[in-house]
Amino acid sequence: MKQLLLVTTLLIAVFSLSAYSILDMYSGNQVYRGDARLLSMGSAGMYNTGDPGSLALNPGLTGLLAEGFTFQFNPGTVINSEDRSIPMYNFFDGYIDDANYVSNSNGYSDFTGSIGYKMLLNDLGIGINLGHNPVIDFNSNYEEQVRNDGNTDSGNSGDNSPDGYPPIIARNFLETEGDLSGINLSAGISWKNWISTGIQMQQLTGDWNYTEKIIWTDAAKELSDDLPDRDIEINGEFDDAWRLGLGLAYHLNERLDLGFAMQMKTELDRKVSGSWDGIDSEEIFWDTTSAGGELDSLYWQDILEDDLASYVIPGSYRIGFRYHPRNTWKTFMNFDLEFVNYSDIDGRFSDVTNYYMGIEHQINQKLPMRFGFNYKTNYYIFDDGDNEFARKVTMPSFTAGTGFKLMDVIDVDLGLEYSLRKYDQLDLFMDSYYDRDGLWNEQVPSDRDWNNPDQVDESLITLQASFTWHWQVK
Repeated sequence: MKQLLLVTTLLIAVFSLSAYSILDMYSGNQVYRGDARLLSMGSAGMYNTGDPGSLALNPGLTGLLAEGFTFQFNPGTVINSEDRSIPMYNFFDGYIDDANYVSNSNGYSDFTGSIGYKMLLNDLGIGINLGHNPVIDFNSNYEEQVRNDGNTDSGNSGDNSPDGYPPIIARNFLETEGDLSGINLSAGISWKNWISTGIQMQQLTGDWNYTEKIIWTDAAKELSDDLPDRDIEINGEFDDAWRLGLGLAYHLNERLDLGFAMQMKTELDRKVSGSWDGIDSEEIFWDTTSAGGELDSLYWQDILEDDLASYVIPGSYRIGFRYHPRNTWKTFMNFDLEFVNYSDIDGRFSDVTNYYMGIEHQINQKLPMRFGFNYKTNYYIFDDGDNEFARKVTMPSFTAGTGFKLMDVIDVDLGLEYSLRKYDQLDLFMDSYYDRDGLWNEQVPSDRDWNNPDQVDESLITLQASFTWHWQVK
C-alpha cells in the first residue's frame, strides 16, 4: 500500500499542465494555498497544531508550530474540463435535448513551500514562518471550431472534413496567462499552547496577458474574399502590493479548539497596454480604423484605462472549530465559515458565505482516512454587448485523502478534491461575426441572446501532495 501511495505522490509532483477555467480569465482563479491534509479535509483548518499548511488560512497558528524547524513542500495540479451545449428544438418548438458543441480540457499546476521555526521560552512559544504561495492564477485556454452549412461530403483532408461534418471556416482562440504570487512572512506567539495569535505579511507581484484570435481557414478563403484574421492582445503588469492577515487560535478544552482569521482587502494597480490586429493601443486611441474594420477607440481606451487598470482581492473573515470526540479511533472534525466581502470588488456584488467541513480518522493510530466537503460562491460580470450585470456562481466540492511516513522522518500527505459548477453564458465568439458573403448556403448566422444561452458544465479535479519534515534542535 505504501509503495502505491508513494508512486501516486510522485505522479502528482511531476504532472504539469498549463491552464484553468475560461470563466476565470479576467477575475482569476483563487489558488488553493494550503497543504494536502487540509485539502482532503474540505479545506477546513482554522485550528490545526504543527501543520504549516494551515498558516495560509490562519496566521494565528504560527505560534503552535512544532518546536524546532519545519520544512514543507506542496506540489499540486488542477484539471479542468468544460462542456458547452445549446438546447435543441423540433419543428414544433418542442425541447429535444442539449447538444454539446465544444469541449475543452486543461490544467494548472504550481507549488507552495515554507520553512518555519519555533522556540520555547518556558511557557511562551515564538514561531516564525517564511513561505511562497501563488494567490491568483489567470491562466486559461479556450479553442473552438466554426463550421458552415456546406456539403458534408466535400473534401478529404484539412479543413474540409471527411467525417460527415461541414467544413471548418474559422478557428477561435482565447488565452490568458499570468498570476499573482507572493512571499509571505508569518509571526506568532503562544502561551502554553493554549492561546496563540499571529500576523502575516505577503508581498504580491505578477502580470496578466490576454490574447483573442479568430483565424480564417483556407476553406473559408476559397469561398469568400477579404477575410482578415482577428488578433487582440492586452498586457498588464501589476505594481507590487502588500496583503495583511491576522489570526487567533484558542484551545478551549480537550475536546474543542477554536480559530479566527481575517484577510484585509488588497488593491493593486495594473499598467495595461494592448494591440488590435497589430496596431498599438496608443495609435488606436487616435485612429478609429484598423485592419479589421471600424473600432470604437473610446470604448477600447475605457477597457484599458478603467476596467483593467486596477485589481481588487476582497477582504474576508473566517471562523472555525476542531472537535475531538471520544472515539476508539483518533478522530478530528473541522468546520469553518468564511465571509467574503465581494462588494469590495464591485457594487453589484453581494457579500457571500462559504462553508468548509472535514473529518479525519486514524486507523490503528497510523493510517489516516480523511474526507470533506466545501461549498463556495463567486461573483462574475457577464457582458452581452449592451449591458453588464453580475451573476452568482456556486461550486460544491468533495474531498478525500490519506498520508504515511516516508523513511520515518518525512510526513507524506495526499489530497484529492472534485468540484463542479454550472452556469449560463453567451457565445464567447458571437455568430454574427461569421456572416460573410459566400460562406453560407441557406443559413444566416445570428447572435443568440439570454433566451437561448450556452449551458456550461465544468468539473475540476485537484490533486496535491505534501512533504513535511520536522527537525527539533537539541
